[in-house]
Amino acid sequence: MSYYIHFADHLLKAKGEEVFRHVVQEGVDAYINNWKRKEAAEEKAYELKKQAEKLEALRERMKQHKDIL
Repeated sequence: MSYYIHFADHLLKAKGEEVFRHVVQEGVDAYINNWKRKEAAEEKAYELKKQAEKLEALRERMKQHKDIL
């Protein structure tokens, strides 16, 4: 973490407050977007897992009752 603080301190001193705020805002936005994508991917994976479980249960039921079908 100290590397990031050192970098932020250097950026602020070298480029000024406006550039510093812009860079920090871009970093925050990127972090939030990445977090949202990760959450969406995890949710999709969960939904696909549930669908696969339902499909497997249906296949098992069909195997058990294949003589009726």
